[in-house]
Amino acid sequence: MFYVGLAIFLRITDRVQRPYLQFSPKRWGLITGLRGYLTSAFFTTGLKVVAPLFAVYVTWPVLRLPALVAVLPFLVGCAAQLAFETNLDKHGSSCWPLIPIIFEVVS
Repeated sequence: MFYVGLAIFLRITDRVQRPYLQFSPKRWGLITGLRGYLTSAFFTTGLKVVAPLFAVYVTWPVLRLPALVAVLPFLVGCAAQLAFETNLDKHGSSCWPLIPIIFEVVS
């Protein structure tokens, strides 16, 4: 339900915002192309996914399946965030910077 609502919100936001905002990948490239930004973004995202998987690996001998069940919703949320970001980037939407903010607040 959350993902459907988020998709509708982003669609409406993009539709309303597009005529008034001159979106350009080059403009956002100035922000995201800053030295060290991409490195820290990849490190943070990687750590966010690798840490729960490592916790499952460590606790697997004791907990087995409950360890995976505990981490799976979070990993599905990370995959959904990646899917939203990829889709908005592919369509050139002007509201793609909202995705990391929304998902961090929710998680």
